[in-house]
Amino acid sequence: MKMMGGATEVEKVCSVDQIGETAGILWTYLNSHGEVPTSKVMREVNCSRDMLQRAVGWLAREDKVVLCKNGAAETMKLK
Repeated sequence: MKMMGGATEVEKVCSVDQIGETAGILWTYLNSHGEVPTSKVMREVNCSRDMLQRAVGWLAREDKVVLCKNGAAETMKLK
């Protein structure tokens, strides 16, 4: 954190636009692949775990994604 004039300035990790773009990529991927293990999505969508979680949150907020527990594996699919 940087201090500026007595106020704290916090460095942005990512923008809302980046999260929305990743959510769009994730939606397109799930639309063409159906139900997929979360670990596979992370590899194939080529994003960090944190960014994937943000994108899933975006889609969940829009009520477009379902997370499932399949044994020990977590999967996701579009509604």
